[in-house]
Amino acid sequence: MSDFPKTRHEMVRANYRYTGDGLCKGCGAAIQWWKTANNRSIPMDPIADDRSLATAHWSTCPNAKEFKGNQAT
Repeated sequence: MSDFPKTRHEMVRANYRYTGDGLCKGCGAAIQWWKTANNRSIPMDPIADDRSLATAHWSTCPNAKEFKGNQAT
């Protein structure tokens, strides 16, 4: 398994695709939806530019445990 991309630039280079904005159903925070190279949807905290850190929302959502199959530790 490869490392998770750390910036928007790395996400695009790894064939991730931005698919739109939304709101987290757990906490109401703004999120961005991306598709991975394997065509799986992933909610991300908003990424402002190519150098901004890319953070999966499940790692910052206070209600991540509410979601089936969540990635929170």
